Amino acid sequence: MRDYMVAHVRPSLNLLIATTGLLLLIACINVSGLQLARGQRRVSEMAMRSALGASRRRLIRQLLTESVILTVVAGLVGIAVAFLFHSFLLRLLPLGDPGVPVPSIDGGVLLFALAISVLTGLVVGIVPALRGTSLNVWEKLESSNRTSESRSGTRLRTGLVVVQVAMSVGLLIGCGLLIRSMVNLASVNLGFETENVIGGTYSIQADDQSTTPERVEVFASLIAEIKAQPGVTDAAAITKLPIASRGTDWPIWHAAEPRPEPRDSIMGLTRAVTPGYFSTIGIPLLRGRDFTTTDAEGTAPVVIISEALARDLFPDQRPLGQMVRLGWFDFAFEVVGIVGNAKINGVRSDFDQAIYLASGQFGPTFQWLVVRTEGNPNLMADRIQKLVEEKDPSAILGDLVTVKALVDEDLSGFRIVMLALGLLSLVAMLLTAVGLYGVLAYHVSERTNEFGIRTALGAAPIDLTGLILKKGFLMVGVGLAVGFVGASLSSRLIRQLLFEIEPLDPLSYAGGALFFGVVAMIACLMPAWRASRINTVAALRSE
Repeated sequence: MRDYMVAHVRPSLNLLIATTGLLLLIACINVSGLQLARGQRRVSEMAMRSALGASRRRLIRQLLTESVILTVVAGLVGIAVAFLFHSFLLRLLPLGDPGVPVPSIDGGVLLFALAISVLTGLVVGIVPALRGTSLNVWEKLESSNRTSESRSGTRLRTGLVVVQVAMSVGLLIGCGLLIRSMVNLASVNLGFETENVIGGTYSIQADDQSTTPERVEVFASLIAEIKAQPGVTDAAAITKLPIASRGTDWPIWHAAEPRPEPRDSIMGLTRAVTPGYFSTIGIPLLRGRDFTTTDAEGTAPVVIISEALARDLFPDQRPLGQMVRLGWFDFAFEVVGIVGNAKINGVRSDFDQAIYLASGQFGPTFQWLVVRTEGNPNLMADRIQKLVEEKDPSAILGDLVTVKALVDEDLSGFRIVMLALGLLSLVAMLLTAVGLYGVLAYHVSERTNEFGIRTALGAAPIDLTGLILKKGFLMVGVGLAVGFVGASLSSRLIRQLLFEIEPLDPLSYAGGALFFGVVAMIACLMPAWRASRINTVAALRSE
């Protein structure tokens, strides 16, 4: 079980780590764009300081210090927000459910957050500092009266926004793919019923029941007493309960044929069950018969197989009555029944081949008790526990758990990844929207004089609004195109996390683009509205 969880969770953790790094990069790009705009506005200040004798090294040190202070303050605010929302996030992302330790905000986390803040300040502050101190002093002083944007600065800020848009759209598309996978998982046919069914491991002492008939009788009598309890409709036992216990796949082949090579073997998940198990768990018996109490030690070995295994093993023959060999047994089994396919190895497993042996012919000392009740099965847990203790104090009964809870736990890791990626995608989208708004707002402020002249020459407010919206939509459009290409490449890497959906699902791509397009439009409207409200007289007077 532990090996399965490690293999199952590792891709999810890798995805979350990559997404977190991408979000951090988006935040750095966002801050870099704001710092570039802030540095552009301080060109005249830097020129004046240089003219008064300040060295370039001193100016760079000043700008870096300011950048680090700003990011550290922002980091402290983020830590405060994390403390406020810590319990809420843990309820939203139940990390304790699949056995993952519940995280807490400790000293190591705080030091890491502060270190990231300082590093971010240095990284995003170095480029504006170098750009702001690279021009000739006299060129700066001569340009101090002009408020038009530099072409290189405009291209750099526009490029940063395009990169942010591309990353955010890629995250949104990935989130959309996982959401659609989750919807498919929620509607998948498990092949068995999960409501009103509870199970728990039951282990007897082999020394006390040394023979197969004795062990079979212990389980049979206990199951009979459980069935007699009020509120219980059926009960049985199985060596490995669906979802809870995985693996144990054995080769199976025609008895008249030699044992096939491992690479050519047809495999089936092998379980031993007591009579009535299929009706208890809700797996339909399609053909043949169920196991009975007469299938005991010394009688002809029998086996029941799933429909998928019957189709693979007997594509052109009638399965019932056929003789097969399986595993490492040196005798043949007769196929006496065909049951429906079931997701016994996990909700996301597509391996439906199953082999069911008669528990009465082998007498296992360890099995899962499976009980179906009329109402809430949790209400029967204490009664079953007490009954087991009274019947055999030396036996060990594990914690009882509902089959529905097992299915929910099997999906919990996937839900955590989906919710976490969704939250990170929303944060990335908001950061990108802020960056887009900042670039357009700065663009409007730098072109105030130009817009005043356009208005004086007869341009209508709607024309000025169109100019800003055109610039914003151009950045978003290019970012969407780049994001689609990036998403089409990166989504293939999470193929193993998807369920019954292709990485290039058109609906997920369209949904991500539409969702981000609405947010981007809102971010563009405010600067565009400001451009249409520019006072012509004030703009011309400043010119």
